[in-house]
Amino acid sequence: MFSLFQKFATFHHSLTSPSWLRSSRDWRFQLGAVVLILLAAMINFDLRDTQWENWKSQPGVYFVDETPMVSTTDAAYFLSFARDYQDGARVGTFSSSRLYPEYTPGYQARVNPDDYTPHDDRPVSAFDIPLLSVIITHVADAFTDGNLVLAGNLIIPYSLFLTAVAVGVMFWIAGHPAEGAIASLGVGMSAGFMIRTSIGRIDTDQLFIFFIALCLSFVLLASRERNLARMLAFVLLTALSSSVAYWWHQNELFIVVVPVVMAFSILISQLSFKRAVLAFIAFTIAINPVVMLAKFTSLGTVVIGQLTGVSFSAQSSYPESPLIFPNTFTTITELERLDILGTLATMTPHPALGIIGAIGFLVWVFLYPRKGIIFLPFFVLGLLAVVAGRRFAFFASPFVWFGLAWLFMCLSRGVARGLSRKSPASSFSADGTTLALAAAGLFATAVISATEFTPRPSFSAATTRSFAAIAPIAGNDGGILTTWWDYGYYAHFHSGLNTFHDGGLQQGPRTHLLARGLTSSNPDELIQITKFVTLNGGDGIARNATSLRSLNEAIARSGMPDKPVYLVLTRQMGNWMGSIASLGRFNVMTGKEPGRDVIDQYAAPELVCKRIKDARFQCRRGLLDLDHGTLDGKPVISEIILTRDGFPYKKDVKNNKSPWILIIQRMPNGGNRFVMMHRNNWNSNFSKLFNLGVYNPKRLELVLDHYPEARVYRILQ
Repeated sequence: MFSLFQKFATFHHSLTSPSWLRSSRDWRFQLGAVVLILLAAMINFDLRDTQWENWKSQPGVYFVDETPMVSTTDAAYFLSFARDYQDGARVGTFSSSRLYPEYTPGYQARVNPDDYTPHDDRPVSAFDIPLLSVIITHVADAFTDGNLVLAGNLIIPYSLFLTAVAVGVMFWIAGHPAEGAIASLGVGMSAGFMIRTSIGRIDTDQLFIFFIALCLSFVLLASRERNLARMLAFVLLTALSSSVAYWWHQNELFIVVVPVVMAFSILISQLSFKRAVLAFIAFTIAINPVVMLAKFTSLGTVVIGQLTGVSFSAQSSYPESPLIFPNTFTTITELERLDILGTLATMTPHPALGIIGAIGFLVWVFLYPRKGIIFLPFFVLGLLAVVAGRRFAFFASPFVWFGLAWLFMCLSRGVARGLSRKSPASSFSADGTTLALAAAGLFATAVISATEFTPRPSFSAATTRSFAAIAPIAGNDGGILTTWWDYGYYAHFHSGLNTFHDGGLQQGPRTHLLARGLTSSNPDELIQITKFVTLNGGDGIARNATSLRSLNEAIARSGMPDKPVYLVLTRQMGNWMGSIASLGRFNVMTGKEPGRDVIDQYAAPELVCKRIKDARFQCRRGLLDLDHGTLDGKPVISEIILTRDGFPYKKDVKNNKSPWILIIQRMPNGGNRFVMMHRNNWNSNFSKLFNLGVYNPKRLELVLDHYPEARVYRILQ
């Protein structure tokens, strides 16, 4: 067996012995590699800066007055913390108004009088909030006259510059600086990462790969260091980097995976179990043993949940209740699972390149296992997009791009070496050839990547103004803002009002109940649900969810909260009605999801049409004939309803036995918008309130009418 191992080791060494597989240590080559890495970083910076210039060239689309928009629903989460920090607010100010009424002191004192602990009454410090929020605040105060949204957008290009440098340095330490330069550019330009790090994306993804590269760089240095004192110094630097990374992203990955990878890499690199254990202990002490144990437990729970399909982060039902509530996560795009080709397609311009890159990386790991084992777990995490959702894909991007660059460089240098041997007249310079190939790789990466991408704002300027306009209406008394969870953070940031669910608290019964109210045809049901949830919160739902009947009875008799309640409906929510229906029409008695036919009833496809003659229009879905109520020759339209400014003014009944209605909306610019809507959707509370402006003035008051973008109602006593 030992002899067989020796033979394999000899064979493995022969594979890695050719000089053209290794990078030069000549100072001129090193300088050239530095230039290439900085060039890659500058290109990454310029791409985001160009996006910013595109935004500034269209202020009507991307700005509200002097404030830019955002391209992620989570941006306002970090902006709200930044505002608390900037204003000197008290700890818990933002949290207490997010999950209304659960986080409010009065509610906690009433529901849990024995366990209630008053909120910390000290001002928010830097360590109480995410690092991104801290940076935004200081940049805003220093450079943007306090404009937090502007500051959040301005730091994005610099984040991508740092990311590119960190990736290049990581692969430099691994012994491949030229390949690292190509990888650093490819990562920044890959579609999946580009989308998550573009202008408007005020989120922690912008420096996620930076911190991975930083931590792994110190792990590499620790694993190769034979001097015990210097090894421990690199371990402590790894712990420090992991701590800052956790402050940035609040992700257990940096507290759990990194130290395990570090200990294992020291074990196989130095063949010393004692050193591996010592390194892990030093890391644990530096972090805090209690924190380490908590994060190991937390990450383990999440992993089990992902692998089993069970969400532990937010229960879909109360343990003591027979009712089963839907899983909101099934409606979130970034949690959609991808197949392996779809995963690789988010990393490279074409799945074939992704396959080649993945193969190249795995070959490199085989050839250099002591270094490759450090990177392999993060490569595997990226491939978890096939089971855990597309947002995981970018973990693997640096390593797929490195594998692609490494294969390209090895093959090219091998060919160049062969040609130099056959032709004595041609001289082969390994250093010059490597740098030239790396420069060509940078150029090719820049050419084939998606460089023309400009993100769109998540919400329109009109919707943003609508949220901001609620604050003066509510006045000093404030209030509670009810809208769909996607708007939660954003609505709170711009209105300053309380909200009861958002992007971090969308899971569970309250979202189902609101969806039920929006899709219901009974106006009182939506009003009572809104009152019940904003008054009683999750605890009230749990106490009354002993049966569906008891829950409905509690909803029906609910009183009013002590604050005004505002209901915000938007044009964008109309596009989400299919997803809203999948939650609202969910059978909580059986746990059965509504069928595809039911969900499709609440989708409202817009017909893009151009008039041909009189009442005939050519639409994307075929020829529309208003006189006969036909689309593409089929009698699919039972009624045609004309609206102006969100109010119906004419109806034409076609007597076709069809559940579909054609709504022709007269827009403020004079054009018409054609929307096909199923009768169930047309009769829903959302459509009545938003599309028609039909409501009971004894129960609701229309306080803000920004149709066709938004309408705001106040629930009356």
